Amino acid sequence: MKKVLILALFVFTSIMFVACGGTTTLAPTTQAPTTNAPTTLAPTTQAPTTQAPTTQVPTTLAPTTQAPTTTQEPITTTTTTETTTTTTTTTTTTTSDTTAPVFFGINDRVLFFGESFNPMDGVMAVDDTDGLLTSEITIDGTVDMETQGVYVLTYSVTDSAGNTATVERTITVYASRWIIPNGEFSEDVANAAENRNDPVDWGWHGNTGTMTAEVSDGMAKIEILTVGTVSYGTQFYLLNRTIEQGKTYRISFRVRADVPRPLQLVLERGIGGTRMFDNIYDMTTEWQEISFDYYQYAATIDGNGKFAFFAGNINGSEVATTYYLDYVRVEEIPTPEDTEAPVLIGVDPVEVLVGTAFDPLAGVSFMENQDYTLTIDDLVVTGADLIDINTIGEYTVTYSLTDASGNTALVDRTVKVVSEIMTSSFYVVNGDFAKDQLVPYPQPAMDGWGWHGSGSFRTWIQGGVSVIDVYDTWRLFYGTQFYQQNRVLTEGQIYQITFRAKADEPRLLQVQLEGSGFTTVAAVFELTTEWQTFTYEYAHNVGTLSNIKFGFFAGNIHGVSAPTQVYLDDVDINVISELSEDTTAPQIWGVEDYYIIEGNTFDPLMGLKVYDHVDKSLTKDDIVIVTNTVDTNTVGTYTVEYSLTDASGNIATYTREVNVITAAEAALTRINFIDGDFEAQVPITADDNNQGWTLKTSSGGVVNPAEFVADREGTVAKITVTNVGTVPHGVQFHQLNQPGFITEFGAMYKFTFWAKADQARDIAVQLQENEGWLVLSNTTVSITTEWTQYEVILINAERSYPKAKIGFFFGLIDSLNPDNSPATSIYIDDVTIELIGYVKDDVAPRI
Repeated sequence: MKKVLILALFVFTSIMFVACGGTTTLAPTTQAPTTNAPTTLAPTTQAPTTQAPTTQVPTTLAPTTQAPTTTQEPITTTTTTETTTTTTTTTTTTTSDTTAPVFFGINDRVLFFGESFNPMDGVMAVDDTDGLLTSEITIDGTVDMETQGVYVLTYSVTDSAGNTATVERTITVYASRWIIPNGEFSEDVANAAENRNDPVDWGWHGNTGTMTAEVSDGMAKIEILTVGTVSYGTQFYLLNRTIEQGKTYRISFRVRADVPRPLQLVLERGIGGTRMFDNIYDMTTEWQEISFDYYQYAATIDGNGKFAFFAGNINGSEVATTYYLDYVRVEEIPTPEDTEAPVLIGVDPVEVLVGTAFDPLAGVSFMENQDYTLTIDDLVVTGADLIDINTIGEYTVTYSLTDASGNTALVDRTVKVVSEIMTSSFYVVNGDFAKDQLVPYPQPAMDGWGWHGSGSFRTWIQGGVSVIDVYDTWRLFYGTQFYQQNRVLTEGQIYQITFRAKADEPRLLQVQLEGSGFTTVAAVFELTTEWQTFTYEYAHNVGTLSNIKFGFFAGNIHGVSAPTQVYLDDVDINVISELSEDTTAPQIWGVEDYYIIEGNTFDPLMGLKVYDHVDKSLTKDDIVIVTNTVDTNTVGTYTVEYSLTDASGNIATYTREVNVITAAEAALTRINFIDGDFEAQVPITADDNNQGWTLKTSSGGVVNPAEFVADREGTVAKITVTNVGTVPHGVQFHQLNQPGFITEFGAMYKFTFWAKADQARDIAVQLQENEGWLVLSNTTVSITTEWTQYEVILINAERSYPKAKIGFFFGLIDSLNPDNSPATSIYIDDVTIELIGYVKDDVAPRI
């Protein structure tokens, strides 16, 4: 602010009063000096005055920081005459300048390598007296725009009165726009169950899982209380990251855990968006230094990237522990020299119907590892102009595509002009897996492989092979899916699918061609530990279909689906003129080696299923038992040989080993009833989570509350059904969700109970899995009005389930014979279950 000078004349007047003929003389007065040149008042003579004595009230100008003040001070002189005259003398006082200048435009900045920086851009200094002082600013300190770090600049300026203003400014220089704040965790953050509010620094929360986290002692400490049901059940992350296209980053961190478990590190475009990378690491109790390089081929993630550590249910791991992170860093590094040529897609040999136009770019695309500027417009096509679509013959079209590093992809494509089409637009991208792919291609997966599923698994394409690493198959075949989408099946064409595959442990693999709500192909193949080449042919005669999904499924396929690693290579689909002769043998499922407790009955066909690619009329009854030496009354090892022949004469033979063992040698059952004899009278409720028996109804069934009554020299359960409803489970009496209620694939149980009814009727005994309510085993039992002990064999021929449901159905058992299901009172006692047989398991569990 500019000072305003208020100039006041202070006159010092000396008046002499004389009684007779006196004179008054005004003494000379000098004005006080200011910042302007001093001014002197010349002396004057004032005539004497006579008036009544008065006193003038002094007037004072309030002092300000802008100008000196002027004060009128009264001076009173008394004479010997009868009158007294009061006069006023004005004086001037000057206040000194003590206000320092003020800076504008000095803000902390974040800069990146390659940017220019002038420390004076936008900076000003203004003084209330001297005005603009920008040219007088001095700066102490420097900023190196080629060295990452934090720099402090000190700005100073002094006005003419000697007042100095000083301001510090922090300039942070990053090598990369992908910033990791507090990556060494030197700034503490208090412990909390979640921290979602800071868009800049570390955040965390649970998503189906629960957790706490804090930053202390120079590290991040993340405690997993429950893992939840998904891999991202607990999350520790940075939001709003920027990752630039065409840049290579080195990501590193240190990690350990109190108990070993997996940790997932992901980079997402937006929260829950497309994953740029998705890596899983095995944490140990010792500190590990983990580092990898990542190239951002996709478009820049502009301020909405999520960089996150997930520690939920990863590959089936439910370990709840505390893990520790430190030295999380992201460094931009030079991108390695690109020596890899682009991969051309859709340039396989093709047939063109004579007289039909040929577009050499139709269905053609490419994959590139670094040059994100490359487009299909850069593709050079030669020879297409030489094709005569009106003349049957064979032509060659050459495709050439060169990336920015000079790597060239060159493909000669054979184009046949024919009178009848024998090829199809159905094509496979990267079927030889020459192109690495570490994350699934976004749906619809047209130009690469996609994968997802409800099971726990990892998938990657690397080194010319695709690996599907299955930890948990889930309950159905599509628990693990590996696929390409938006393919076309043309009516009247015959397709030949070929691929090579193997697995670390023998298991089934399903190949599927499906559309929205329908399936055209569901072919199953038996994988072994050795590479095999598989072929399947399919004649499509139901109209041309688009949006077809071609996939490999490695979930639970008819129970013969060990969690293991599956390997694929050389996947291809071609059109052939006619179906080949059927030379593939049928399959028998469920013939694994077996244990059975002595004294029990062994049925060699128990739990078996059959399959054939072509002969769909085959059933279990077509299995021939070639030899069966099993004697369940004598402990020992026996063999059973099976044979199955399809309509084309292809024969499948299998041999299994059956071990008869003592009860003491047998594995313990993992299904045990609570209060099976009803002596403890544990409350019976309608809650499925009841720790004991559950009695509930559905579909019109009505039942009275369960009763405990005295009978059979003890206590029994009485269930009075007043309306059976319309289905077998109209009235249910069962146990499920009990601790350790687990049923394994191939398990055989002896289920025994005592029962009677006031009126004879049918009931059903069932073994179910408690996820999709799949019935694993079902037996109808006809009970009478007399107490009778019943024995039912229950078999799980599907897969292992962690939650089983076992019990009785008292509803309408057979809708064709409703008289066999009257509403009546049913009495149950001494319910027991015993594991009497199970599959030989030589495969260790997966961690």
